Amino acid sequence: MTVQELYENLGGNYNEALGRMMKDTLVGKFAGMFVNDPSYNQLVAAMDEADAHKAFEAAHTLKGVSANLAFSVLYEKASAVTEALRGADTIDGAVDLMPALTEEYNKTITAINEFQA
Repeated sequence: MTVQELYENLGGNYNEALGRMMKDTLVGKFAGMFVNDPSYNQLVAAMDEADAHKAFEAAHTLKGVSANLAFSVLYEKASAVTEALRGADTIDGAVDLMPALTEEYNKTITAINEFQA
């Protein structure tokens, strides 16, 4: 699988990522590094603890990383969770959005692992 095919499988924007990183090899390298990014796991932990502030920080970080890598669909899901948590005292507004984010996150990790294999 090529880097461009990875982005096509994810509904990402390969050209945007390439524009940022300038080389296909760098796009692949940084996309591969995403599997070690802790922000999704931090978000899940904060949601489990019902800590809206920590959940917001983790969701915001995941949104930013997704945007920088041009993982468009994951960015949209993380953005929705981020906005539901922005200024919130509870996680209530984000709870219903987490399954869609989790599904997209798992899809992204699976695709990256297949790309790296």
